[in-house]
Amino acid sequence: MSDKILRCTGKKAEFRLVVVDASQTAQEITSAHGAPPEVSTLMGEVICGALLMAAGLKQPGALQVALHYQGSLSQVSADATPMGLVRATVNAEELRALVDSGKKTPPHFNLEPKEIRVIKWSETGSLLHESRVPMAHHRTGPALTGYLLQSEQIPSSLGLFSGFHEGKLYALGFLIEALPRIDEETLSALEENLCTLRSPTEYREGSFWNISAWAQALGGGFEIEVHREFDVQAFCPCTRERALKGFLYLPEPERNQLFEEKGKAEIICEYCRRVYTFSQQDLGLKIK
Repeated sequence: MSDKILRCTGKKAEFRLVVVDASQTAQEITSAHGAPPEVSTLMGEVICGALLMAAGLKQPGALQVALHYQGSLSQVSADATPMGLVRATVNAEELRALVDSGKKTPPHFNLEPKEIRVIKWSETGSLLHESRVPMAHHRTGPALTGYLLQSEQIPSSLGLFSGFHEGKLYALGFLIEALPRIDEETLSALEENLCTLRSPTEYREGSFWNISAWAQALGGGFEIEVHREFDVQAFCPCTRERALKGFLYLPEPERNQLFEEKGKAEIICEYCRRVYTFSQQDLGLKIK
């Protein structure tokens, strides 16, 4: 079973619900980064958060969620589209230092929340919106819920669940938004249901997560209607041509030093960790 994202509304109640299972995708992305369990769990949360928030884009494009910290990592970010495409990254040098420290002693994974940054782009890559707010909670779900209320004035609840089950990473999440015409009785019933909601791990069936059943449970007794369903996939638009173009922006002395030391230059995509190797002859390639 592939990862899924479901977009739903209440059939007779004024709320919007998005549910995502990005477990396999998060496993693929975090494995490419060589992330230890603590970082993989955090990246799984941010991946789901970006997918859930991108589902609310009013037009084709992309959204980036970046969480800034002090401590073991300075930033964890993910880019997502409304169609379920996603990529994520952490600082490679910080991650390497964390992994190396864990080889000697148990790693000290410490994060102090600083800021949330959200960027929205159009389908053509034009900047549509950028906002920054203080990160008011150390947990990703409550922090993004606070962002939606503070920056976008959307009364909502965003829940994120990431961890390991039988040695495999799981990454699940939901976003419930109150629509403008919701009544107080419905709102209270939804809030009460969230307080008593069972863990999503109870909706695991064999090797996959039954997010359709989870979505029904999140509806709190209100019947829901699934409007759209998309596969979630890891996707990075990097290419050899783009990597070479980026390499040519480096000052010439830095480029020459790389060739003198290794006889070649390697550019590693910060998102998918794909390695592009260039020789001095490649500098003559035409960049479009």
